[in-house]
Amino acid sequence: MVEYLWDGKMDCNWEDLGEKVVDISSKFVDNLLELMPFSYNEEAIKLITEESLRRFQNLAKKMAEEIKIGYYYQYEDIENVNDNAFRLNSWILLGSLTEFALQIFLVFLYGGL
Repeated sequence: MVEYLWDGKMDCNWEDLGEKVVDISSKFVDNLLELMPFSYNEEAIKLITEESLRRFQNLAKKMAEEIKIGYYYQYEDIENVNDNAFRLNSWILLGSLTEFALQIFLVFLYGGL
């Protein structure tokens, strides 16, 4: 039996992780743009447009920028050098990306492709 447990260590550095976010979001957008013309659901076609997917990609790029400086947030800031607003901004971006991806998933789940 194989157990997949996370050992608490990152498999890549912060810069690589930021690049992976951009690469994967670009592939996600490209795949959706290829699939949407085959959808029989007109509501899905109206909601998932090239413009909305570009907005998703821009959010991912902004999130990647925040991730690339993640080293500075990796440890507790005892001296309060880093402004907590930067951390809050990262969580807001992550929440926006997650919500966007879930909305796309729900359009496919309830509308069908």
